[in-house]
Amino acid sequence: MQGQRQADDKVMLVFVPSAMRAGRQLFIGFLAPAQLAITHGSPGSVERLVPRSGPLVCTTTPPPPHAKPNASGGEAKPSK
Repeated sequence: MQGQRQADDKVMLVFVPSAMRAGRQLFIGFLAPAQLAITHGSPGSVERLVPRSGPLVCTTTPPPPHAKPNASGGEAKPSK
């Protein structure tokens, strides 16, 4: 995923399917109005790569912090 700032100062997120690791899929969760109020509208959504296998269960529980891939392609410690 890469953010690109537009002329109107909005940020467009660009997702590149070929850059995803095998066995993963993109999940985009939108925050409820109460969640948006707590975060002052930032972020408005949560994007994660999740396994393609197994059930995907939606809840009101926030996801764990996002982990950025390290140089070898594995997951590093979550960013804060």
